[in-house]
Parts: sequence; structure tokens; C-alpha cells
Amino acid sequence: LTAVRNYGGVLEHPADSHAWDYFGLVKPRRGMGWITSDNYGGWSCYVEQGHYGHIARKGTWLYLNGYDITQPLPELPVTRCEQRLPAYAVERYGYEKARRIGVMAAIGGKDKERIRDATPPAFRDLLISIAREANQQRRAA
Repeated sequence: LTAVRNYGGVLEHPADSHAWDYFGLVKPRRGMGWITSDNYGGWSCYVEQGHYGHIARKGTWLYLNGYDITQPLPELPVTRCEQRLPAYAVERYGYEKARRIGVMAAIGGKDKERIRDATPPAFRDLLISIAREANQQRRAA
């Protein structure tokens, strides 16, 4: 957080984690886009990595700092990502139970944790481009 505040960039963290409370940041809300997050020029946003290819919705909070306030902030999808349920899980358990257990539980196997924790390349690339732009804007200021 200190590095992002000092040099500009973006911080990604699982949605609804305790980090925002711990650091006194204003929590982003689903569907709201970027909101002012602190008194240090920071912005927060809720986004779902499913929009970028993750198998689950994977709600994520972003903290951004270093953007010139006269420039528009990066546009991100703020809508809920479509729910993806394996057809076999819906067939086996019915829609309601398949929805409750979720797509990750239906996958199973030893790779479940790796799949859940992975960041889709498209989302990774977006975060890198946002961080670069914030750093360039901070250096230009």
C-alpha cells in the first residue's frame, strides 16, 4: 500500500477481505465503479475477474493511486459477471444446489486451489497497464 501511494500503481486484493478495514480505506461497492478511498489520492473499485476469463466470478477490490485527477480513471466492468455452473453439476444436484456449492467446488481435484487462486492473463495485463499509467502520471506531475 505504501509503495502504491509513493510511486503510483494498483493493488489487487480479494473482495470483502479485512485489509480495507485494517488500513482505513473506504470499501468499494459492487456496481459503483471507482470511489474515493482515502485522503492520499487513492481510489477503490470492485471488479469480478470472471469478466477477464476466470472460471468463477472472483470478486476483487482494487486500490489505485497516482492518477492525475483531471484524467479519467480506467474503465472497468462493474456489473456482475455471468454465473458459470458446469452442466454436469446442475444435472447431478439441480440448479439451486449447484449454485450454492459454486463452480469451484464442482471442479474438484488437486488443481482446485491453483485454479481458484490464478489471475487470468487478461486481468494481469490490465493491472500492469493501469500501474504503468499511474506511475507515468505520477512522474510527470
